[in-house]
Amino acid sequence: MIFYWVSFVGIYDGLSRRRAARRALPQPPALPQNLRQTRTYERPPTPRLSPWLHATIGAVSSFVCFFTVPFLLILSLKLLAPPDAPRTAGGGWICLIAPLFFGGAIFGFSLPGRLMARYVPAACPMCGGRAYANGPPLKTNNEDIHYTCGDCGYACGVDGAAVR
Repeated sequence: MIFYWVSFVGIYDGLSRRRAARRALPQPPALPQNLRQTRTYERPPTPRLSPWLHATIGAVSSFVCFFTVPFLLILSLKLLAPPDAPRTAGGGWICLIAPLFFGGAIFGFSLPGRLMARYVPAACPMCGGRAYANGPPLKTNNEDIHYTCGDCGYACGVDGAAVR
């Protein structure tokens, strides 16, 4: 229980420090009048994820699918096998199953993050519009993830700060 409590206190402390740091930042400038959506029928209120939560869900779903897709593949092969099939160790079937297993793991790792980046928008910190990521949440190079709003053009990082 102590380990869970320490983890909870660490997460709470990090979130409270981030809130305090955001309050200390200067407020962003107001949008020009031609970009503001003042009539309610032009942009209905839709719940969107923050860029940080959007990237986190994309990363977690990539890790979950990395293990789930191969597991479901092996489970389906086991369920499709006849019940009276002999159980043998080794054999030629491994040449068919191994590429499917590892290919399923790679496919499960890369697909959810790419789908989140391309089709699920995050909320723009400036105007609340649709902000899309420049790539999947888990990248192999050292580039940071940037979100660009399709409505106002504001570019921000995962934390919502402006990209320079």
